[in-house]
Amino acid sequence: MRSEMNSIIKFPQEISGLSGKRILAIDDHALFCDIIIYNLSTYGASVDSANTSEEACRKINALPDFDLILLDYYMPNASNFDNFYKIKNAAPDAPIAFLTSSESLNMPSKANLLGASGFISKSIRPSGFIDAVGIMLAGGRFFEDTSHHANNNVKQFRCLTPREFDVLALLCEGHSNKKLGEFLGIAEATVKVHLKSIFLKIEARSRSHACMIAKDLELV
Repeated sequence: MRSEMNSIIKFPQEISGLSGKRILAIDDHALFCDIIIYNLSTYGASVDSANTSEEACRKINALPDFDLILLDYYMPNASNFDNFYKIKNAAPDAPIAFLTSSESLNMPSKANLLGASGFISKSIRPSGFIDAVGIMLAGGRFFEDTSHHANNNVKQFRCLTPREFDVLALLCEGHSNKKLGEFLGIAEATVKVHLKSIFLKIEARSRSHACMIAKDLELV
């Protein structure tokens, strides 16, 4: 059925949800940005691009209210999580989807837990890419093609906050609650609140179980 749908020629006026939408593509490869601009603008979207997260933040600050942000999973000079948080802080209301050329099985799990709206392989067919963008613009989430590799429990997880990821990472290094608080500049009681929230979200029974889950999914 999917292959039959992909074989149907779709004209711009037949695609709902893209016309007039503002989309920002962030990728350090200018050529790939140009490909995204060409594909989405064909369907009436207004597409801007940035080759670094810093450039993206400048464009967001200058002209906010993007309807969707497409972020390359691997960007230079920063970790994948740092770039996501940086863009999310600049555009807290905009859905963000990762684009990647890698086939790591745990990437969708990470993106899901971060709170991304999608995880799209760069090898996706153009028609599938347009469908994915349309789904996310409509408020949905798109993890097709890779979600079946993810841990089955990931679908039940609620998104961890950036602070909870920091706590989880330090926890996996073996630090006590007191040390966690000192590293993060927060009270030990606040650390306990974060840990309780983390355990509930990832369905961990204990500190060691939380670390095992995080390491199995390569979250830390």
